[in-house]
Amino acid sequence: MPVLKIIPVGDIYAADRYMYLPSIGLLYVFAIFINFITVKFKRDKVISAMIKVFITAFIAFFMILTWQRCLIWRNPTVFYEETLKTAPRSQVLLNNMGNIYSRSNKIDDAIAIYRRSIEVIPSDPVSHYNLGNALFKKG
Repeated sequence: MPVLKIIPVGDIYAADRYMYLPSIGLLYVFAIFINFITVKFKRDKVISAMIKVFITAFIAFFMILTWQRCLIWRNPTVFYEETLKTAPRSQVLLNNMGNIYSRSNKIDDAIAIYRRSIEVIPSDPVSHYNLGNALFKKG
């Protein structure tokens, strides 16, 4: 239920880890389908070759998508910047991005991000605390 967001739990917008277990079932169904098609068209060489080309292209397509997704994870700054493009009003992401800027001594950027975080949830004490620390660092 938390994955479908029918009953919202927490502030997680989406997470790749929720797809690991369901992927097993989807891949199993896909494998059975491919087996069925290859057995059915085993004697027709043209269709059999087309199926192999399609499967290879399908796998290559998802390999490329996976590689591109892995590039986002190269460091926390890139990860949070990219993730904020899809969920710009996520208070957790904004707060974490502010923490990264603060640790990197990009205090002005951290202050701006913490203020955006407070706009999303004005009553969040953590964002106010982090903003206060960043303002204190700035002087």
